[in-house]
Amino acid sequence: MARLFVFLVTLLIFSGSAFAESGRDIYATKCGGCGKKPADKVSIQWNRWVEKKKYEKCCEGVTPDEVDALKNYLVSHAADSDQPEGDTFN
Repeated sequence: MARLFVFLVTLLIFSGSAFAESGRDIYATKCGGCGKKPADKVSIQWNRWVEKKKYEKCCEGVTPDEVDALKNYLVSHAADSDQPEGDTFN
């Protein structure tokens, strides 16, 4: 019985993360229309972009969890990051 419980708990933990979209996926599917690339701005600019909710103009229907993932992606691939990314996904 204990093994079954541990199995079910493990299954629940991993199934939730399997359905979560990455920031890159969210950007590609919901935000690519604005034409901005992650490397177009430095990280502090992306942080302000999210704080001021400017994503609402070009990212349709993002949830608060998706906004966090999107922000992490944009900051991680900003012009001043270790791995700037210039994809627009259009």
